[in-house]
Amino acid sequence: QAAMIQKLGTQGSALAPEAMARALENHLRQVKAALALRPEMSICWMEYPRLIHEPAAAAVNLQSFLGIPLDLAAMSAQVDPTLYRQRHPSDGQPDLGKPL
Repeated sequence: QAAMIQKLGTQGSALAPEAMARALENHLRQVKAALALRPEMSICWMEYPRLIHEPAAAAVNLQSFLGIPLDLAAMSAQVDPTLYRQRHPSDGQPDLGKPL
């Protein structure tokens, strides 16, 4: 996000990246805790990096979750890994796909 803000020439958050990552992790923890109290809601958690790098597996996972036939090839073809940029394993970003 910092690269996008710099490219656009706009003002970013006053929080340091590490503080922003902690805030996002805390918010995600709160959301997941709230969802855990809603048994009528089913959630299909997916790791975004895995979805980008293994779209066919993600499509199968979603089809299994929904329990309906889907056009898996068409779904997988919509994923463009070249749009997934500025990502590094050690970038300090929280993993939004794993339950906490």
